[in-house]
Amino acid sequence: MRIIGILVDLVYKSLFLKGEEGFRATSSLVKILLLALMLTYFIIDHSLYSSLSIILLILILGITGLSFSWFISSFTLSSIPGLWYAITALLFSYTGLSWPISYMDVFIIYLRTTTFSLILLFFGSIISPVRLANILLKLGLRRNSVAPILLWRAMPYGLKSMQESLAIGELKKENVGKRLGPAMASLLEYSDMVNESNHHRLNTSMKHLLPAENSRKHNLILIIACIIVVILLLKTFTS
Repeated sequence: MRIIGILVDLVYKSLFLKGEEGFRATSSLVKILLLALMLTYFIIDHSLYSSLSIILLILILGITGLSFSWFISSFTLSSIPGLWYAITALLFSYTGLSWPISYMDVFIIYLRTTTFSLILLFFGSIISPVRLANILLKLGLRRNSVAPILLWRAMPYGLKSMQESLAIGELKKENVGKRLGPAMASLLEYSDMVNESNHHRLNTSMKHLLPAENSRKHNLILIIACIIVVILLLKTFTS
């Protein structure tokens, strides 16, 4: 039960630690550009240097725009699939189900998987539900445009509710299955409440763009990050 509670806490801190501020208050185009550049660099350069460079860059971005706690939580969460793939590859190698690999290969598998997961988590944590709603509205999806905002309001509550339920179960020394029921019931009750209180919004089309925060400071930081990745890409192409 403690492990599940820790995982829930990691997900909460990785995706919902900040509100509509920091990197969420930045241009969607800049975020998409940085994501494209990072993934391009990650795919083209398979060396340890590229993975370590991306992790270091995300660490700096995390400290400047989110928090060090966010980076620790996100890196820990990203390490789970990294360890899974690395251990699986090692076991397959030992059992003869795949070609022999060295411990360095295992480390590379872990590091690259962790890096890829960390990239996705970083951009997942800086998605702005308000800007996403505005994008859906511009695309003509008026009825669905309010969904991201409501989803971003309900998900943190659901995670916190589950975390509290698991903590109560741990104190009572109950099994996990017994505590998941009350947690899900609380989440469903909250979902019904959100649905009822936003019935009008969910059944009518959004007509106007929502006001979105815009941080020049964090836009500049992301632009600098884009320039750094471009320099790393050029270095890869010329080496």
